Amino acid sequence: MRTDVAIPPKENRGAIPKREGAGERHLQLPELSDTVAALARAITEGAGTDADRVRALEQYLLRNGRYSDTPPVVDPGAERSPLEAFLFDEMEAHCEYYASALVVLARSVDIPARLVGGFAGGRENKLGGFVELSRSHAHAWVEVHY
Repeated sequence: MRTDVAIPPKENRGAIPKREGAGERHLQLPELSDTVAALARAITEGAGTDADRVRALEQYLLRNGRYSDTPPVVDPGAERSPLEAFLFDEMEAHCEYYASALVVLARSVDIPARLVGGFAGGRENKLGGFVELSRSHAHAWVEVHY
């Protein structure tokens, strides 16, 4: 799995102010059970800076999750949301689940973050002078506002 969290050098981590404009919009959370915020707090316990907290969350997802292009199907009538099912049940999913989970966990510990979607990679078409993209190049990642 590819990770797109850029962590500043250790010597700069304590001095990074929150980015202007990150504001409340990047701290909003959907209605989720309290266990999500409790998990975020447990993962980040003892981390001294926002950068350290983000790295702890990222490492938790990397260590405990399994990447899959075909995540388990969540029943629409289930008590848990798909995100909660990912975090507390299978932890098997594609980049959109990982990125969504990191955003929600970061926001749960007051770190502004947002989900970003786009394309990563592609194949160069030398005849036409452009890059060909397919669905397999679609990717989601997280932008964290320090």
